[in-house]
Amino acid sequence: MTMLIATPARATTPRPLIERCGQLVNSFSGAGVREWRLYLNEQPQSGEKYQPNANARNELIERYLRPEHQWVLWFDADIIEAPANLIEVLMEASLRHGGGVVAPMVWVERVGEGRPSIPVGGWFYDTGGFQKMDGSFADFEHGVDTGDGDEVEMRSVGCVYLAPAALYRMGLRYRPQNGEVEHLSFFRAARQAGATVWATRKANVTHAYLPKWGEQWHSN
Repeated sequence: MTMLIATPARATTPRPLIERCGQLVNSFSGAGVREWRLYLNEQPQSGEKYQPNANARNELIERYLRPEHQWVLWFDADIIEAPANLIEVLMEASLRHGGGVVAPMVWVERVGEGRPSIPVGGWFYDTGGFQKMDGSFADFEHGVDTGDGDEVEMRSVGCVYLAPAALYRMGLRYRPQNGEVEHLSFFRAARQAGATVWATRKANVTHAYLPKWGEQWHSN
């Protein structure tokens, strides 16, 4: 198994976050060859809100996806906690679903007590990227409901996910429209191409509470 671990990051991302991301990537267990690529990019103004993010992801794929890569693990630079067996958990679920895309649950770091909120953290991150099959989005407080099982099929996921490299070799890219998060455009095309998309509660990762790390919340 060969894998590209793809991390797009803003040029302004605090150095401690970049270093923490590298530590997590190096801590992942399991067999196989992995190549981590960090792509620091500027965020120029765009008429399409999430186009800068899409450009960074597309550029990373164009620059670093190799013929030998079988999988792409998107792993955002703002992730500060992830289980060592993350890849193994996502891979097992993907293979069980015929090579589908699989994402863990993503929660914002807590900086206080009480119900999840902007002042204390603890909410589900990337609610605009995690879209359920009925068209609704992940809940701010509770995330994605998987029902009686550990996994649920989705229209889209975001932030951290394992995808077959073959999808990118088909020419699928991130092309957001009408202010949507860039992930929605990619997964719309992926599902049209026959891929399935899943979220699993068997793995959880933690996104940095950005002000604690010296960065403002992103507007895109």
